[in-house]
Amino acid sequence: MEEKNINSPYLLQKIAETSWKNRNYINDLISLERMIQRGPQGFAGGQIYFLLRQKYPVEFLELLKEASPQRYEEALAQQQEALIDKASAEEKIAAAAKQEAEKKKKAYENWIALGGKP
Repeated sequence: MEEKNINSPYLLQKIAETSWKNRNYINDLISLERMIQRGPQGFAGGQIYFLLRQKYPVEFLELLKEASPQRYEEALAQQQEALIDKASAEEKIAAAAKQEAEKKKKAYENWIALGGKP
């Protein structure tokens, strides 16, 4: 493990549940907790923070809840907005696909009406 002073109840629980073979998972969580508390250091640290947040979204929220309840609420709100945006984008894609299918069907019907072979 990277650090000996682990005070997070969530991390202590995860350590108790995780086998030695999966210690990299715990090291990632320790790094994530450190970045939540102190902020990522430099450009590469920011990239690692982003990747860890994407890789462990549930763990990120749990660690954030322990470290900063206000930031936790903000993160939840951002997640809700992202889900709404994703649903909206999926609806637009589905509508465009339906419109394209209708356009192809109409073109096919016109082709047949003009005497074209099916």
